[in-house]
Amino acid sequence: MTGLEKPGLRIGYTPLCDCAPLVVALELGLFAEHGLDVRLERQSSWATSRDLLRIGALDAAHMLAPTPIATWMEAGERNVIAPMALSLNGNTIALACGLFAEIEEIDPAAGETPLAAARALGALMRKRARTDGRPLRFAAVFAESNHHLDLRRWLAAGGVEVGRDVRIGIVPPGEMEQFLNRGLIDGFCVGEPWGSLAVSRGVGRIVASSYDLWSNRIEKVLGVGSQFAAENPRTVDAMLQALIRAAQWADPPENRAAIASLLVHGGYVDAPIEVVRRGLTGRVQYAPDGPTRDNPDFIVFHRYAANFPWRSQAAWFARALASAGLAPDGGTPRAAFRPALYARAAAELGARYPLVDSKPEAAHEAPWVFEQATAPIQMGREVAFDGPLLEQGAS
Repeated sequence: MTGLEKPGLRIGYTPLCDCAPLVVALELGLFAEHGLDVRLERQSSWATSRDLLRIGALDAAHMLAPTPIATWMEAGERNVIAPMALSLNGNTIALACGLFAEIEEIDPAAGETPLAAARALGALMRKRARTDGRPLRFAAVFAESNHHLDLRRWLAAGGVEVGRDVRIGIVPPGEMEQFLNRGLIDGFCVGEPWGSLAVSRGVGRIVASSYDLWSNRIEKVLGVGSQFAAENPRTVDAMLQALIRAAQWADPPENRAAIASLLVHGGYVDAPIEVVRRGLTGRVQYAPDGPTRDNPDFIVFHRYAANFPWRSQAAWFARALASAGLAPDGGTPRAAFRPALYARAAAELGARYPLVDSKPEAAHEAPWVFEQATAPIQMGREVAFDGPLLEQGAS
């Protein structure tokens, strides 16, 4: 692509399996094919990524889906948008092995489903309340994250009250296993490979994945400054096209081992390669001594319209953030997601894309076909573990 306004880009990423589209686009030369000279910059925390993006020190960033939405719910400057999603699913909730052993004594089937584990934890907390009122200590990676929202939903399903029974703190993804191992926290929600690392080291037991809680929901997005997008439309188009191609390449199972090699040997993710492969290949071990559970949709990079920034999901994130007291109930949160920018880039590539920006969420027990698109799109199962979601309707 010629005539780019700013071919040299600084893009932030956090060391996780789902930074793969950015790494693939760089390492396979896709950014370069679209005229871009990209430098990927590791970030120490999600807050750092957001803040550097807001001040223009980064041009784009691997970002938690609810984060740009929260900025549009505030009264301040709304300068972060998401023109593209990067992945679906990919997180895990894990408990310290000792805590899991306690809930398994209450219900031997606690490890079979997220709901069973949550209810057993609730029963344990009611039992403890009679003798030991100490709240459990859980961690999420950021307040304005799916991890925090999913922890709250999972705990609530078991009758566990945040603030009374559990306190949720913030820990960077790569430090979760260490905090659990040192006894500083009792459980966490984090993106892969860090849940699998806790299991592989015998300190954690996975009780739920984000697929288990709401299958095929947006997890990460590409964050871009709104002013940058307005001033550099051809550059944004080129970046999105390179990333769409990278996501297409990253999705097939036959490429997942190669992605693990790129992430680990390229120095993007500091974890054993066999652990990184687990989430990428969907062969996840929930217990240190347990079998793997196969789920080819454990992390999705392109199929199921995975890269489209659905405003119906933005509306749900906004309600959940407001309900949890994590963002004010106001603003125009749906405007944080920019499906028109994605559609423009996809059209130039000849890739199919939805023609509307909303759909029923968590409303399909089986795979289905989305017809309101440039060509029909095969979609995956979309179900929430705690029942149907409310109708979409946030501003």
